[in-house]
Amino acid sequence: GNRGYFLHECYRQSLYGLAEMYQGRIVQGIAALDELLQQAANQSAADMRRPNPVLTALPKGLGAYGHYLRGDYAETENLLQECLPYIKMGSFIECTAFAYTAQVRLLAQQGRFAQARRLLDDLESLALARDWPRLQARALLERVRLHLLERKPREAQVCYQQTLVHQSGHEDHDGSEWE
Repeated sequence: GNRGYFLHECYRQSLYGLAEMYQGRIVQGIAALDELLQQAANQSAADMRRPNPVLTALPKGLGAYGHYLRGDYAETENLLQECLPYIKMGSFIECTAFAYTAQVRLLAQQGRFAQARRLLDDLESLALARDWPRLQARALLERVRLHLLERKPREAQVCYQQTLVHQSGHEDHDGSEWE
C-alpha cells in the first residue's frame, strides 16, 4: 500500500536529486532530497514514529555529498553520522559511493588521512563483497586523490596503475565498455 508507494517515491526523488547534482545544480539536488526527507518525517509523524532510517539513508547519503560540495561540512557530518551505518549494511551503489566519498573527503579536509585511508579500505572491501567493480574503481580513484593531497605521488601512481589493471579486467569482449 502506502509504504510501497513511499519506497518507490523515495527512490524516484533520490534519483531526481542525484540527476540535478550530476548536472551541476547542487542546490536544486539538495532541495529535492531535503523535501523527500521532510515528506518522510511528516508521514512518520502521522504514524507517531520516526522515519525508517534504512529508507532515509538513500537521500541522506546523496545529500551529504551535495552539502560537502557546497562547503557545508557540519551538515555533511550530521547526515553521514545518521545514515552511514545503514549504507554499510546495504544500499544502492551511487548512494554508497557518494556517502563514502563525502566522508573520505571530509576526513581529508580535517587532516585525518589515516582514517580516510581506512574508510577507503572498508569501501573497497564492500565493493568486492557486493561484486561492484565500478565502486571498487571509484575507491581506487579516490585513493589516488587522497595520496596526491598528502603529497605522496609514488603511492598515487601505484593506485592509478591499479585502476588501469582493474579497468582492463572489466572490459567486455570488444573493450568498449567498463562496468
